[in-house]
Amino acid sequence: MKYTLIILGIILSTNVIAGNNKAFKKAMTTNITALNTAKELAEFDPIANKFIRIGEAEKDQWLPFYYASLAYVWKGFRMKDASEKDGNLTVALKYIEKAKVLEENNAEVIALEGFIYMMQISIDPGSRGQSITPKAFGNFNRALAIQPANPRALLFKGQMQYGMSQFFGSGTEEACAMIIKSVELFENDGNKDSIMPSWGRYSADDYIEICKPKTNTEE
Repeated sequence: MKYTLIILGIILSTNVIAGNNKAFKKAMTTNITALNTAKELAEFDPIANKFIRIGEAEKDQWLPFYYASLAYVWKGFRMKDASEKDGNLTVALKYIEKAKVLEENNAEVIALEGFIYMMQISIDPGSRGQSITPKAFGNFNRALAIQPANPRALLFKGQMQYGMSQFFGSGTEEACAMIIKSVELFENDGNKDSIMPSWGRYSADDYIEICKPKTNTEE
């Protein structure tokens, strides 16, 4: 009887865990879809708040805080006022910190943090470039050391280097090579049908168009 109860307890616990995982994935999928299709500024805060609530309920999951951060990043993209954009990026970093507590050495979290730094630089390159650029490149290099085939980390590093090359009037061939390679990695990204990060391909395609004249010249 004792062993029967133990086995029954294991089965019930397994079913509860499976049910929780299914509910978590369903909630995440719904909100990721909402984030991917959001267009108006007013849509992003409610989506971010839903991810935050999921993260507070699922205390060992880093993905909700990652996507909450991403929601504020994408909201910042659509803002014209520099101070408002800065405020959203500060909030985005707050939730990346929460994700880092749960996943300190996660390439996706580290890459997104570097991307936020890159956006902060873009607001005021003259005063911020010298202090924040090393942090951004440091994040991209660390993410790639952890996961060399991460398409977002390579894309962001290529974009950052492209911007630096443009600013200093140097060649962009190395930057374009990274961006082109990132497209190959996006093609082979196994996260397309999961709740793991899979975004960034469209941005890579935009840079491919910019890089085309240079690659054609080299050929």
